[in-house]
Amino acid sequence: MAMGVPYAALLANAFITLELFLVSRNLLCLAIALPLHGFAWTLCLVEPRMFELLAVWAQVRARAGFRGRRAWGVVAYGPFHRTLRHRASELRAVLPQAGGP
Repeated sequence: MAMGVPYAALLANAFITLELFLVSRNLLCLAIALPLHGFAWTLCLVEPRMFELLAVWAQVRARAGFRGRRAWGVVAYGPFHRTLRHRASELRAVLPQAGGP
């Protein structure tokens, strides 16, 4: 961490600030870094790993897309494959029956 925020947040702040400065060519745009840093610092007061959690959420969302939500109603790394039905029949052969001795 640097200045109360993770390096990823510090780099994102610098990137956003510099892009705004380069687009507008106005030195006052560099002042946007202070409110952005304060926002990131406030988030890290609530949860120190906030940016790591956001990165994991983004990875899960990017990999799963809408396939998992449409098929199963959840967002996961990937949807289950259709081989699940075949495994269920194999499990029935291994598990004891409910009415058996």
